Amino acid sequence: MHYRGDAARTGVFEPSDPLPGFQPWSVRTGGPIDWSPVVADGTVYAGSCDHKVYALDARTGQRRWRFTVHNGPTTMAGAPAVAVHDGTVYAASTSDPVRTGVVFALDAATGRVVWRRDLPAGVRSSPAVVDGALYVGCDDESLYRIDAATGDTQWRAAMPGPCGTASPAVADGRVFMKVRAASYQLGLADALHADGDPAQVMALDAATGDLLWSHALRERNAGPDTGAVRDGVLYIGSSSGELSALSAETGTPLWTLLTQKRTIATGQHISGFTEPAVTADRVYTGGQNGMLSAFDRKTALRRWYQEHTWPYGAAAVAGSTVYTARRDGLLSASSAKTGDPVWAAVLLGGRDCTAPTVAHGAVYVGSGSWIAAYDAETGATPRRSRWWHRR
Repeated sequence: MHYRGDAARTGVFEPSDPLPGFQPWSVRTGGPIDWSPVVADGTVYAGSCDHKVYALDARTGQRRWRFTVHNGPTTMAGAPAVAVHDGTVYAASTSDPVRTGVVFALDAATGRVVWRRDLPAGVRSSPAVVDGALYVGCDDESLYRIDAATGDTQWRAAMPGPCGTASPAVADGRVFMKVRAASYQLGLADALHADGDPAQVMALDAATGDLLWSHALRERNAGPDTGAVRDGVLYIGSSSGELSALSAETGTPLWTLLTQKRTIATGQHISGFTEPAVTADRVYTGGQNGMLSAFDRKTALRRWYQEHTWPYGAAAVAGSTVYTARRDGLLSASSAKTGDPVWAAVLLGGRDCTAPTVAHGAVYVGSGSWIAAYDAETGATPRRSRWWHRR
């Protein structure tokens, strides 16, 4: 399991039976949960800004282990990527403010360190693990392929700017990265003005790191940063209001959508798409303009949409249901076919929430400093736990 469900970042989760005796639960950590929890083999793994990686029982929330990444001013960056085949959790960290980075391989059962790899700059995204290799974006303007068993570098590819929060998507022997220009990363250009350099989508050979193609986007460096790959097509959105489908083989645009600006509850007049979730026939994406939409994957025709006064986060799809969080502090479920609302539940941590992860009949989210599990069918809400995981 990975951030957004798989290494291709499709945002699609296979339905699975509920764990026996499951009840909604919540656990409070010592810092914000910025990235989605990852669930594998009955365990929830999450990195928190209290410098720790947590492993929790997916059924009860009971802590199995906790690993301290660093005792200094370090924040977790990216959800741990789990290599289920060898029982290893990979977690990336960066200092705050950004200085150097580190990647850990941890035993998934115990939290014991298998290996540690230091990097020359921060890592602020979630690694991907495929076929014994770990792909890590770094702020030294590099993408690394690291041996998942040893931590040794297998190749390093130069990027046009720091990788930032862009998580690599891996599919069909290629690695896909969306990279903002260095001028934006340094704060020298406004993301929505034409004087910034265009953001680029790049495809690299997964085995060698050789550049296969690059494509300049219409936007000027605006996020989100992670695309989704399915059936030879890369889908990627932007907060400047562009959703694109590109050939994964050549980078040729297949279609592009532009969304309108709307005035939301904060008074902002904005547009924008979140990271897409891609099923066999549809693309689901939230909007910073308060719209949740479903598009036909091949024709780009919009099949349904919801309008709200608050922005939607990235969607997750499991079976016939789409799950997403809104900035008004609600987690919601909707019919994937029609968009009709199914249920809505209050987020424990308020308006800030990760994209949902769906497993074992539950929806797992990070919200504020809380990790919580909701009933995926009914939206039954966990009570606030009394746990506080102190250092």
